[in-house]
Amino acid sequence: MQPKISIIVPCYNGAKYIRQTLDCLQKQTVEDWECIIVDDGSTDSSAEIIKEFVTKDSRYKYIYKDNGGVSSARNMGLDNASGEWITFIDSDDTVDLDYFNIKGLDEVDFAIQRWRFTSENNTREKLVDGIYKGENFVIFMSDTLHKDILRMVAAKFLRREIIEKYHIRFDLNIHLGEDLLFMLEYYRYINSVSVNNTSYYLYYRPDDWGVTKYRLSKEQFYYFYKKFYVLYSRLGIKSDQLIYFIYNFYRYMLVDKNSAFSRLYINTIPEYLKLNKRIILYGGKKAHVKYLIWRFISLFR
Repeated sequence: MQPKISIIVPCYNGAKYIRQTLDCLQKQTVEDWECIIVDDGSTDSSAEIIKEFVTKDSRYKYIYKDNGGVSSARNMGLDNASGEWITFIDSDDTVDLDYFNIKGLDEVDFAIQRWRFTSENNTREKLVDGIYKGENFVIFMSDTLHKDILRMVAAKFLRREIIEKYHIRFDLNIHLGEDLLFMLEYYRYINSVSVNNTSYYLYYRPDDWGVTKYRLSKEQFYYFYKKFYVLYSRLGIKSDQLIYFIYNFYRYMLVDKNSAFSRLYINTIPEYLKLNKRIILYGGKKAHVKYLIWRFISLFR
């Protein structure tokens, strides 16, 4: 019998947290789910912990694969999922007890739950409960596409039928921003969303997240920008705030971002130049001033 929800949990050396992640699922008020844990070549005791749950509860499925990164693990989870809906939970995150109780789930193509980072007392982003369809969906997406909750796969419920019909998968060549590219591709094929603030997805993020973990080479930067520009252009929903965020965030993640060569390199990328143009023309006064100040300062670095 097809489960209502397939939960995909990628795991690599997650022994420290995986037990609490899997345990919180057993306590859910909604019980019609399967959990596919993809062990991405762990060398710690993750497998032993996972198999404890598999032995006691048939809703847990264990898959082992050689190490290939979180995107390859999620893709394998998608390949083996059978539920009507797909949701992703990382092996160091947890969800509240009523997390799967989504209002209006059968009426929409996509649902968002409440969320927050562990490094913050409260989530900074507030979305208004409701079901958004048609023109209201386009307005909602345009207003919120730049926010963390719309850029990441956490706290989402996606129709597996849509994912399989258009063969949407995570890009194995990207290790920063793979969530955003996956979601942009999914957003292209939907026109409705249900927003809920009934239960939390607790996203583990240490206070120093991003400081040393993520860095992009110039080649990785170019690859991401090219694919982002293609997917964003196809989407048909405009968000200049998203463009401004991408422009600044991914430049910050460049290795040797302040070197003259790096600045010269990224400023010759056609997609990058087009984003510059959009910031100047459509970003509003605040974005325009920030951009001009940054450009002026960069001349003297």
